[in-house]
Amino acid sequence: MFIEKANEIHQNKYSYGHFIYSGALEKGIITCPEHGDFEQRADAHLRGVGCPQCAKNGRKKTTKQFIKEAQQVHGKLYDYSQFIYTNVRTKGIIICAQHGEFEQLPSNHLSGNGCPKCAAEKKGSTRRSHCKSKHYSASISLL
Repeated sequence: MFIEKANEIHQNKYSYGHFIYSGALEKGIITCPEHGDFEQRADAHLRGVGCPQCAKNGRKKTTKQFIKEAQQVHGKLYDYSQFIYTNVRTKGIIICAQHGEFEQLPSNHLSGNGCPKCAAEKKGSTRRSHCKSKHYSASISLL
């Protein structure tokens, strides 16, 4: 019964030739076709938990995946040819067409942050236009 349920939940991915069911809370040996044998409690496996190595590999993003996601956020605004994705806590090199290379955390970039020089220029021009409009309206009110 365990093997039938496990095959249904995991779509026949694993083999259970070494698994000896001795209770839901007991560990048994399950064989992953890619990573080999691993131990896991029966109840966890029936809740959908699978091979720990497959899970670990599935969480790690590749450089190609990062670039695809970054282009979904920023379009073709940046060049990622120098970017090497290591992990979310390691900055990578991104190239702005206007200002050149800058380093940024992948998580920040995927959250919408971009070139810091472009951001500073945009912020500066917004302040200048805001000040001009305030000064302009103030001079009218003095008349």
